[in-house]
Amino acid sequence: HADSIDRGTSDIIRMVPQTNTRLEFSASNTSYHPVETIGRNPDVPGLISPYTESSIIYCTDCHNSDASPGAGGSGPDGPHGSVYEPLLERYLRTVDGEMEGPAEHALCYKCHDRDTLLNPAIGFPLHELHLNGSSGAACTTCHDSHGSTLPHLINFNTDYVKPLNGVLEYNTSGPTAGNCTLSCHGSDHSDLSYE
Repeated sequence: HADSIDRGTSDIIRMVPQTNTRLEFSASNTSYHPVETIGRNPDVPGLISPYTESSIIYCTDCHNSDASPGAGGSGPDGPHGSVYEPLLERYLRTVDGEMEGPAEHALCYKCHDRDTLLNPAIGFPLHELHLNGSSGAACTTCHDSHGSTLPHLINFNTDYVKPLNGVLEYNTSGPTAGNCTLSCHGSDHSDLSYE
């Protein structure tokens, strides 16, 4: 999953492609899930206990048997088999066009409180609109689960998010503010701000 030349391709085509998992989790990235070291973000709203901004997680927190104790089952721990690709402990929808719900993003909601993420007064103000609006976007449409050279795990799925006049860009101006230039599901965003 790291430096091997035979590591394969990604199921999701990203704005910044990366299939080297070691590099995705690198502490030199702007954002990453905290596998190699604690995360950079001191304020992650909605983390579910026992997770905190100082937590370290393991590959098997996400990649595990769907029958493991972590998934609520009595099967063995470890990424040795799961009904959810790629060996995920819980389901994670990766296609757009469906309404959001606890089951569609069960893997994300293992650590991140759904009600907090969908509350525009607490977190990203447009999560609810993107997930439940006309596009029915998946979490993975904007976020790269392992890590990104952009803030907030942003690394757009280019099957859905396209450049606008040659520009595909995300800029942050704080934990819940920023702007995008892109075209997504027939909607053009030219330096569109949100707060």
